Amino acid sequence: MNGKQSTFLDWCRVFAAQIVLINHIISFQTDYRLMLGNLGVVIFFILSGFLICFSALNKRSKNPQYGFRLFFVDRFFRIFVPYIPCLILIVVLDYSLLALSKPNEYSDFFTLKHFLANLFMLQQHPVGLFADKALGMEYLKLSTFGSGRPLWTVAIEWWVYLLFGWLVLKATFFNKHPLKFVAVLLFVGSFPMFNMVAGTGEGMSLVWFAAAGFAYLYHKTNDPAEPKALLSKTLARGNWVFMATALMLSILLLRMAWVSFIQTGFKWNPYPFYDFNFAFILLAGFALIFIWLGSQQDGPRNSTARFFSDYSYSLYLIHYPVLNFLIAMGLSIKNGLANAFVYFFICNGIAIAFWFAFEKHYSTLKQLWLKRHP
Repeated sequence: MNGKQSTFLDWCRVFAAQIVLINHIISFQTDYRLMLGNLGVVIFFILSGFLICFSALNKRSKNPQYGFRLFFVDRFFRIFVPYIPCLILIVVLDYSLLALSKPNEYSDFFTLKHFLANLFMLQQHPVGLFADKALGMEYLKLSTFGSGRPLWTVAIEWWVYLLFGWLVLKATFFNKHPLKFVAVLLFVGSFPMFNMVAGTGEGMSLVWFAAAGFAYLYHKTNDPAEPKALLSKTLARGNWVFMATALMLSILLLRMAWVSFIQTGFKWNPYPFYDFNFAFILLAGFALIFIWLGSQQDGPRNSTARFFSDYSYSLYLIHYPVLNFLIAMGLSIKNGLANAFVYFFICNGIAIAFWFAFEKHYSTLKQLWLKRHP
């Protein structure tokens, strides 16, 4: 992967995180729902599927000993180092609202049950959803904790990681212990497989694996020692990449117009973005641009894009509870647009501090753990 490709991925991640934040700022201040946050989530799943698979394959090709254990440790520290402090932040903010008798529409989810469920990535788990819907056992339904409403995506990502790692990096275990392999597969795969057809953000795990499939194909057809491999050389000829990308964009816009306007009898409805057609066309456009950038002369990775990209996960984790706290405390000004800018910069500022305090150190903590547990 060259510097231009890395920069492209960075800007995609920045856009996804910021558009989620902007969408939630708008939804907090008005009753209008643009659903732009859903677009950010779709982009996150495409990026995650591609990067996790591509990274795992690269590490495996360089180190044949790289297996499920190292993959699990890497993912655990990457996800949980900022995630656990985020849960603690939610405890502090939501408890403050409770102690000060301030309004908090998510107080029903501020319970020990939901805290533990989120700690073990069980929020929105299909077992609880099934028990609630089919058996009427609402007490078994596990939701996101307190004001951490976006955390449902983190749970899906976590179980998708485990499913991918088990299938790809632990496949030989099936030959020795087929029953154990299948048992673990069902355990880690129940959540992602359920999400493929139902649940919050239905289909996002399928989008993740589709992006991982592109990563697999790109990795296999591009020798890391030869940046301008056959696939990139072939696809870069002429202006067809630009025309194909423009075609993908046109199809996306037509799809949005059909679903949001024409199909509804020419009455505008916000586009939901959790749409297979949209996601796979977007993935195709992403793949075209990424392949084309791989065929270009290499350049340095953009430091500005990398900086904003580095703290995107922290921003995604903390922005909603921070917004909920600010608004519940009445910390706002009369001008709506100015207020939106204030919230935007506050959330980004706190996310940067959060990244410096926690997320930035995940790799160091991982290496320390591996030294003690070789």
